[in-house]
Amino acid sequence: MIGTSTTADRQSMRSPDTDLADDDARIRELRRHVQLTRRSDGSALARVFYAELLGRQPKLVVHFAGLDVDALAAKLWSVLALLADADRPDVACAISRFGRLHGALGIGAADYEPFVATLADVLAVRQRLMPAADARRLWRHELEKLAARFLQESPS
Repeated sequence: MIGTSTTADRQSMRSPDTDLADDDARIRELRRHVQLTRRSDGSALARVFYAELLGRQPKLVVHFAGLDVDALAAKLWSVLALLADADRPDVACAISRFGRLHGALGIGAADYEPFVATLADVLAVRQRLMPAADARRLWRHELEKLAARFLQESPS
């Protein structure tokens, strides 16, 4: 599987010694990279991501049943677009809407964990701006913040 995070990676990503405030410029670079990737091979990235996710967590297939790759790619890019401007009021409303929708579908914290880990891994290995381990840590941090906001809005 692509760049699977190890337990040590996950623990180091959550280490209090990690100062993510110093990584703002790098996060902006990763976001720009994703925007370029979407234009150049967004469907390919979505295929790789969902194949990895469902390979790692086959039980999640129920959340994606009946959706074609183009629909899945559109959903993935909708989520990634939220990261760029998560503090804007209109984006905050979209995050609330996504959180409520996911909660209504029974998607909880246990479902977000493999999604976040897999997406961070896939995005990290598809960029060339920095070492994959650094990119994985940054993506994981950003995606965990977004997942936490989704869970806050969940009706359950």
